[in-house]
Amino acid sequence: MNRPRRKKDSVQSQIRTNTAEFEQILCYMQFIDTYIGFGVFARKKLLKGQFLLEYRGKLSYNHAETDSDEVFIYYFSHDNKEYSIDASNNMCLARMINDIDRYTKANCKMVKVVVDNQPRLCLFAIQDISKDTELRYDYGVADGPWRKQKKNEVRPVVFAQPSTCIKINLGTVVASRF
Repeated sequence: MNRPRRKKDSVQSQIRTNTAEFEQILCYMQFIDTYIGFGVFARKKLLKGQFLLEYRGKLSYNHAETDSDEVFIYYFSHDNKEYSIDASNNMCLARMINDIDRYTKANCKMVKVVVDNQPRLCLFAIQDISKDTELRYDYGVADGPWRKQKKNEVRPVVFAQPSTCIKINLGTVVASRF
């Protein structure tokens, strides 16, 4: 079966114009239970390799610039510098996607994307995702405290590194892996 390929300029356009309205076309947030809290679900079938969401927020070049409670801060490295994106004051759906656990496996992946020389963090589907399926990705923190807690305990949020980099400059995707 032939699968439609995503167009490089289409990905750049989607990342540049990613808004709350765009996110609502693809996904919705729903309360799961008191252990997990909220999750993000596919509003329609999503295809492997498809751009899903951007982790939007305040981009900082070092950790000292962050001034929130660190619940929605994603730390990462780019060009040998430490960065963070603080989504505490941004209602992007990407900040609500849960980590995998022993009962689930990842169906999307956080990817570092460079648009106009600015690093951005975006989620891409790593497999076809059926409608109404929860989106999950591996935070990359094997010893995270939420992975050790029992089902009736509240889990803290910890953020991880994107494992792949896509560079987008002037409409060209230089590298990608899914």
